[in-house]
Amino acid sequence: MGKSPDAVVLKWKSEIEVIKRHELFLREIKSNEVPVFENNDKAPDVIIDTSESILSSYYYYSKEVYDICITSLRKDLAESDVITNDVLQRCIISMSQTVISHSKYRYVTL
Repeated sequence: MGKSPDAVVLKWKSEIEVIKRHELFLREIKSNEVPVFENNDKAPDVIIDTSESILSSYYYYSKEVYDICITSLRKDLAESDVITNDVLQRCIISMSQTVISHSKYRYVTL
């Protein structure tokens, strides 16, 4: 027999919440680590300190969220080995555009 509709929806909701926690953590890093500039000014590259000792005090921090977000940020590095505000912004956009298809969780009843 297939999964119940409620179990399928709860699994789908859980995956969405995990992605949202990652996105919120990245946004929190941005708000705390990237200075705000005037509207007309192009923000210079700011190197983000992603050490766990600093980020562990953030509201959305958890070891799991930290590990996944840092892995995602490092995948997005171009030629340098430092995480900049541009890398952080690309990762935030990527996370916010992640869609988990509900059809993946369709259930079958026999």
